[in-house]
Amino acid sequence: SPAAAAYSRAREAAEGGDGYEALQQWLCLYHVHGDVEGLFGMGSTLLELGAPAGAIKALRKFLSLRPGDAWAQRYLGCAYLSMGDNSAARHYWQAAVECEEQSGSGDTGAAVLLGGLSAACASDCVGGCPGTGAGLNT
Repeated sequence: SPAAAAYSRAREAAEGGDGYEALQQWLCLYHVHGDVEGLFGMGSTLLELGAPAGAIKALRKFLSLRPGDAWAQRYLGCAYLSMGDNSAARHYWQAAVECEEQSGSGDTGAAVLLGGLSAACASDCVGGCPGTGAGLNT
C-alpha cells in the first residue's frame, strides 16, 4: 500500500541518520496518507533535530489519538525537559511508566529518566525540584 511504502521510506531515512528527509517522509505519511504514526515520527524526529516545541505539538496530537502510547509519553517528557519544564517531563515520564505497566508494552526507559530527574532534584536544586519554583545551584 502507498501508506506502508511511505512508512518504510520514513523509517529508512530515520535509521540512515537523515533527519530532514525522515521529517519530510513522516509529514507525508500523516498529511497525505492520514496515518497517525506520522505524528509520532514527526515528534521524535523534531526532538532529534533540536526542535522540542514542534515535537511537543506533534506528540500531544498523537497522544490525543492514542493516549496509552508509552513511547510517545516518554518522548514528550524528553521534549519538555529540553524546554526546561522539568515538572512536565516528570508528568509524562510517570505516564509512560504507568502505560508500560498497564499494557506490558516493553521498557521505554522512562523509569530510569524519572529516577535521574529525582536524583538531580535531590543534588542540584535548592528548595525542591525544578518546575516547582526552585532555583538550580550553580
